[in-house]
Amino acid sequence: LSLQQLELLVWQELDALALVALKAQRRALSLPLGLLQLRPPRASVPGSVAADSAPSASSSTPATSSTPAAPAAANAAEAHAQTTPSASGPQQGSGVLDGGQQDAAESGAHWGAASEGLGVEADPAWPWWRRAQRLSYALVAVFTDAALPAPRQALLEAPSTAARLRSVLNTLRGMRARMAALAVVREVERQPRRSSSSASQKGGESSSGGMAGQGRSPPDAGQPSQ
Repeated sequence: LSLQQLELLVWQELDALALVALKAQRRALSLPLGLLQLRPPRASVPGSVAADSAPSASSSTPATSSTPAAPAAANAAEAHAQTTPSASGPQQGSGVLDGGQQDAAESGAHWGAASEGLGVEADPAWPWWRRAQRLSYALVAVFTDAALPAPRQALLEAPSTAARLRSVLNTLRGMRARMAALAVVREVERQPRRSSSSASQKGGESSSGGMAGQGRSPPDAGQPSQ
């Protein structure tokens, strides 16, 4: 998986998590605005998600950039990190990331669900590799426990942006799985209440019908009924 693919996977997972959280907790995920402003521009997202095609790493960098060597250095660092084992998260081919994009897509989440209609996104002129780097740090700040500084610091000091995104991506998937299980439990808990209320309503109707029948006296046996 490339760095740009990881970035899209993270946003798809955030959108899916937002919908599941709404079902499980009956409230929005409420991500910080600073994080939502790191969403890739819609024009740069592949057609299967939100637009026609995603730009390549070379075309995403402005030709007038004053640091032309920065994207190349970033690509080289990310390629090295993806082929080097890291303790900060699962690596490509481990089975944890495989098929994750399809899972998020099958959840029914649409692009932008986590933004709650705000429609905010990153500046198209911002280099994609810098946007992904800032996203990786922002996700660590939002989705790690501040009471556990050691794991958070280890993630912040991960050898690459891709390593941080992989680790946070798996954290998001675990959160979504727990939220989905909670949503199922909540739905099961609501079903007996519906059944009991329906049964009590039917019981009230039958009892009222019985009382109406008791109010009518039967005809006298010695007199013919008319």
